[in-house]
Amino acid sequence: MFSNSSRLVGSSEMPEIDHKTIFEFGLPGEVLMENAGRGCVRVLTENINLSDKKVLVVCGPGNNGGDGFVIARYLLKKAADIKIILLSGAGKLQGDALLNYKRAKKLNIQIIEESDNFNETLKGAVKNSDIVIDAIFGTGLKSGPRGIFGEIIDYINNSNKFVMAVDIPSGTNGDTGKTFEKTIKADICATFGFAKPAHYIEPGKKNRGKLFVIDIGIPHSVSDQFEENINILTKEYIKTLFKKRAPESHKGNFGHLGIIAGSKNKTGAALLCSKAAHRSGAGLVTLCMPSDSDTSQSFNETMKFGSYSEKGEFAENSVDQIRDFIKDKTAISAGPGMGTGKGAKKIIEFLLKETDIPVLIDADGLNIISEKRELLDYLDKRIILTPHPKEMSRLTGVSTEEILSDQIRAAREFAKKYKCILVLKTSSSIIAFPDGRIKINTSGNPGLATGGSGDILSGITGAFLANKMSMENAAEAAVFIHGYSADITSLQKGPFGYLPSETADNIPIVFKEFLENDH
Repeated sequence: MFSNSSRLVGSSEMPEIDHKTIFEFGLPGEVLMENAGRGCVRVLTENINLSDKKVLVVCGPGNNGGDGFVIARYLLKKAADIKIILLSGAGKLQGDALLNYKRAKKLNIQIIEESDNFNETLKGAVKNSDIVIDAIFGTGLKSGPRGIFGEIIDYINNSNKFVMAVDIPSGTNGDTGKTFEKTIKADICATFGFAKPAHYIEPGKKNRGKLFVIDIGIPHSVSDQFEENINILTKEYIKTLFKKRAPESHKGNFGHLGIIAGSKNKTGAALLCSKAAHRSGAGLVTLCMPSDSDTSQSFNETMKFGSYSEKGEFAENSVDQIRDFIKDKTAISAGPGMGTGKGAKKIIEFLLKETDIPVLIDADGLNIISEKRELLDYLDKRIILTPHPKEMSRLTGVSTEEILSDQIRAAREFAKKYKCILVLKTSSSIIAFPDGRIKINTSGNPGLATGGSGDILSGITGAFLANKMSMENAAEAAVFIHGYSADITSLQKGPFGYLPSETADNIPIVFKEFLENDH
């Protein structure tokens, strides 16, 4: 009845899937709507006792409202009282929605329709209910709810009632997660066939409550005709990327990561990156910093390489040393705390133009590329960039607000244009690949919103790259494990205030959990 697919489907793709299911496979839309409504009732009954509850189903004029009529029918003998509000005239209903409206009428379910005192009627109906079911709008909403639609959303949000959203909370854009001024805040959400991007991207994610994906009967022969361009990262998937190490393993089996990072007053970033690389299983880690930087706090396990220094930053001639430094490395992580001086610029330029090993660039390395935009043309499939939204704004010249308004589009366009892997670090980080595919992370918590978290991710990713994991898998695994380790730390320490280094220390616990049943 419920789907565990990691695939996400957008608001333009889902109607096409429905259309092919109906007209090519031959499963009527009436049946899909029946399955959707019945599934919603199952979700509701598994989450709340309905026997003494008054349920109000709020229906809009489209198929979302049609789902609401089906839900009302199935609730008729389960709830103490069931009412429907229709926010438009019945004359606007069409197709299966109209069919199920008529069926509800035949069962004598009370349907509150437009009247002279409609506004006060709606307010009273919400007030006198225990549970409100939001079947107003579906996933394709492009503009904010207005008029009576916006007013009832306000009534529902201010009512302190238990709210179930049908498909997606009304007022949320299904593709971007953008929420309009009037947006339902749900306790649970039941969606159909596949989850939608907005279910996993803020701010839409926080308004959907607990999510359930209902299998409504869409056959694989239909859904497989559509490319799986967007998926979420799940623990089950990430676990498959790791195997127990053989007893005869030695450090040479797990790569040599070179970290180029740090400068005067910014040694912490380099040290955090190094620590995370060790905790993530790199065979060898060598940290290259300006020679007059303080590395006294670094791991004893980290090898040191002092670069030429000028006023605490990489000197211009340090790039000559970097040529030798990378010769025995299997991957490079560059950027954390390295500054943006002339020497640092030459190093980043060298890494992009003249090397052929996997390179992760973060922090100051991204700022250097932003200042020298011609370097973007040297990005390719062996490069992973990990910007947060402000860094992404500097890279693209697009405002932070615009990037956050459609994170998937921003990340996808960049990765396709520059043929690299891009990790857009947000509360639900977006990983974009050169072929247009997208992965959305599902681990992590607000405690990661602190300085140093990005340095930990750089170290984790670098370790996986050094270990010769594919570029794609390294990015996926690093983002998920970083968040998952933070989730463990949050349970141990509290919801926030824990240190990035503590998250790094918990990475081996993640591997222990992932591999404990691997024989």
